[in-house]
Amino acid sequence: MTMSLESYDLIEATEDSILQHGSVNDRVYIMKILKNPRDVIEKAKKLAFDNKYSKIFAKADNQSLAEFLLQDFVIEAVVPGGISGKRDLFFVSKYMTSERKSMFSERNYGDLQRITTLLGENSQGDLSKSEFDVRILDKTDIELMIPLFREVFETYPFPIFDPKFLAESMDEGTIYFGAFYNNQLAGISSAETVVEYRIAEMTDFAVSPKFRKKGIASILLREMENYLCTKDFLNLYTICRSVSPGINKLFLNANYKYSGTLFNNTQISGSLESMNVLYKSLK
Repeated sequence: MTMSLESYDLIEATEDSILQHGSVNDRVYIMKILKNPRDVIEKAKKLAFDNKYSKIFAKADNQSLAEFLLQDFVIEAVVPGGISGKRDLFFVSKYMTSERKSMFSERNYGDLQRITTLLGENSQGDLSKSEFDVRILDKTDIELMIPLFREVFETYPFPIFDPKFLAESMDEGTIYFGAFYNNQLAGISSAETVVEYRIAEMTDFAVSPKFRKKGIASILLREMENYLCTKDFLNLYTICRSVSPGINKLFLNANYKYSGTLFNNTQISGSLESMNVLYKSLK
């Protein structure tokens, strides 16, 4: 399967790999854990060289990590026991230019210092769950989801404004949750699940500006966690903007642990941003 949408990087899926690459994020992203990563790494390096991408980003586990390290990748974050509770999930990167690697020093050090001050602070919120109808969204809700995503995000690294992408992502294991207030969709979040590994990425948090500072994101996160607990998931993680105190605070206050920063990794709202990785064990 090959999918390309204007203003988004290309996603190419084969039997043994899923690669996202393009000029939007100026990178190649190896999205799938690989048993034998050497050939895919070589393909990613060729894509990066031919297209002058400045970064290669990948997920790895204990078995594949050595090959990435031999190819001069560096470990930027880790989820302990993230693969079925038995193997660690690593986020590794290879910088193709000194400019992309050197951009992160002072700015991101400040970001890391800021998030540590958020731990233990109380979240704002004046609405309780009882005032919301929180439920799993399905394909009939897509026409409601897209306007809210557009209202919140100027740009996004994946085509969440495209109904076909949202429908396919639901088929492939992404579970979207919606918080409704008086039948109006006020907030969205999603869990990108990998049932095989009993892990989920908590992502796509979008709350309408009309409902900000009401605790909706906290309600959605709690509902997602409760649901995934009933499905015997073992680990949760998020990749969130390092420059956004609010989203870091959301997860820190929910007892997620900081495990590293993906430097200059993702294009959001028109510029490359560094992303913090935070994780939580459910067992």
